[in-house]
Amino acid sequence: MPGIIVRPYQPADAAACAGVFFDAVQNGTDRRYTAEQRNSWLSEEPTAAEMAGLLEGTATFVAERGAICGFMALRSDGEVHMAYVTPDVQGAGVADALYAMVLNAALCAGIGQLSTKASLLARSFFARHGWQVDRPDDVIRDGITLTRFEMSYPIGEQVA
Repeated sequence: MPGIIVRPYQPADAAACAGVFFDAVQNGTDRRYTAEQRNSWLSEEPTAAEMAGLLEGTATFVAERGAICGFMALRSDGEVHMAYVTPDVQGAGVADALYAMVLNAALCAGIGQLSTKASLLARSFFARHGWQVDRPDDVIRDGITLTRFEMSYPIGEQVA
């Protein structure tokens, strides 16, 4: 995608990532989840401090196109913990660019398998990259069921 920069997350990015997270959930998943489901997932934008806490201890990368428009976080155990892009860049290669950085970080760290809990929207993204669905993993929040999937990807002997 022209004009996109992917770089490591900095603590000063927390507020922007919180905005991306909220926009992606509330507006980017509206074709797959009802308003009630989206509100049970994330009803208000996290504070910068809350977002920093969610990303603490992860290898996180942000994508910028003038402003931060996406981020993806990898835990040391190989879990892709968070992967969000704003609705205006969905399908434009931003998530692909972030994923390439996360995959490289995992390879460099010697992680042999990646895992995630993917939303209905993220499931197709990860499947396109060769991930498999291990099992459905619906979660209930405030009495509302959110469909998601435990997925994995063995990266094994690939070269970084």
